[in-house]
Amino acid sequence: VVTQNLTVSLDATGAGSITATQVDNGSTDNCTISTRTLSKYSFDCSNVGANTVYLIVTDVNGNVDSASAVITVQDVIKPTVVTQNLTVSLDATGAGSITATQVDNGSTDNCTISTRTLSKYSFDCSNVGANTVYLIVTDVNGNVDSASAVITVQDVIKPTVVTQNLTVSLDATGAGSITATQVDNGSTDNCTIATRTLSKSSFDCSNVGANTVYLIVTDVNGNVDSASAVITVQDVIKPTVVTTPNNIALGYCDAKYTYPLPTATDNCGVAITQIAGLPSGSIFPVGITTNTFEIKDPSGNSVTTSFTVDIRDRYLPFTLTDLSLCENESQLDLNQGFDKITFSGNGMQSDGITFNPLISGSGAFIIRASFLDSMGCTTSDQFNIEVRPSPETPFIRRVASDQIVTAIEYDNYQWYRNGTLLPGETKQLYRAYELGVYSVVVGNIEKCFATSEGYCFGIHVNEEQVTNQGNVKVYPNPTDGVIFV
Repeated sequence: VVTQNLTVSLDATGAGSITATQVDNGSTDNCTISTRTLSKYSFDCSNVGANTVYLIVTDVNGNVDSASAVITVQDVIKPTVVTQNLTVSLDATGAGSITATQVDNGSTDNCTISTRTLSKYSFDCSNVGANTVYLIVTDVNGNVDSASAVITVQDVIKPTVVTQNLTVSLDATGAGSITATQVDNGSTDNCTIATRTLSKSSFDCSNVGANTVYLIVTDVNGNVDSASAVITVQDVIKPTVVTTPNNIALGYCDAKYTYPLPTATDNCGVAITQIAGLPSGSIFPVGITTNTFEIKDPSGNSVTTSFTVDIRDRYLPFTLTDLSLCENESQLDLNQGFDKITFSGNGMQSDGITFNPLISGSGAFIIRASFLDSMGCTTSDQFNIEVRPSPETPFIRRVASDQIVTAIEYDNYQWYRNGTLLPGETKQLYRAYELGVYSVVVGNIEKCFATSEGYCFGIHVNEEQVTNQGNVKVYPNPTDGVIFV
């Protein structure tokens, strides 16, 4: 018996077989060989490797002998790799993973699969999208094959949005703004945040107060979430006064005064309210009225501004008092040296300042004064002038060699000699003991007086003699009434 070694490759079903003829390598017999048989004809995966098989040869006469041969069973068929595509969602840490079993969709081998491995098991944010992964299948005999699968990595976790409240102060133009970075208080994402935006970033005066704003965070994979924050908009800028009426002084005749309201500017507008004084167009009282205005913006920031209206009362440059004078007294200048004051009434001369009792005659008269003051207002007032009747001018006549009398009777008398008062000589009749020029001052119950002409008693007196004396006598002295020179 002569044998030869053989190599048998298992088929797709994991089976292989040989024949005696294949193993026989020229066996002979002196007669004739009847049969050739093998100790083993069929092989499977369990026989992979070297197998000792015996070729048993029997001749026609029943003689038997055998010899061994090594049958090497081999498996050269690669596994059939079948894959399936997968979708992997990254977790909160931005990580995701798969197993070979998940990718394997029914891979087979004619023998037995030993291992299944993947070209890539783990994924992170950088792998979001389609990833080609290979499933590598190795059978127990070391045959290897692979097939690809598409692993779609997805990030479906929204960002974690964390906000903080802010306070925004409007500027001088009434504007204020914030940024998403200011509102963000540490927002995170399992991958990377792509953008932070705000539902509202600009504010004006209409937004003063609490405003709900949303911080919208989008990650690199398009996942979006938002959270609210309260943006408190405040206006802390006080109004600025532009104009205020000037302080003014007016006469009582202009007490009705119309003035413009103060003006002001503010980043958010102003309301002007009068908090003291009188409104424009009012009749202001005599004295100083302080008009105060509060200028307030919608946020309550305020300033005040004031001006005064000084109404000067009517006045005369001096006090008017009632006067009483005698009909024969001199005319009076009533203005006391002040201009812009005029008088009217009976007894006033055309100059408007001189009262002449000779014009008025005796009686009680109302005199009206009109004064144009420095404020352009006219003050009017009145007072009374009483003109008392004066006695007739006395006429002296001689009734005896040493006696002189007044031609008519009066209420009182005072005799003078050469201009010198004669004490005690207060009767109508005067007895003269000396030569001289005699005169008499007479009065009536109205306390008005009249003086006689000089009466020369025993001497001749002419004008030259009187003036050449160089003396001037005034009587009565002292006096608070009429005097005579």
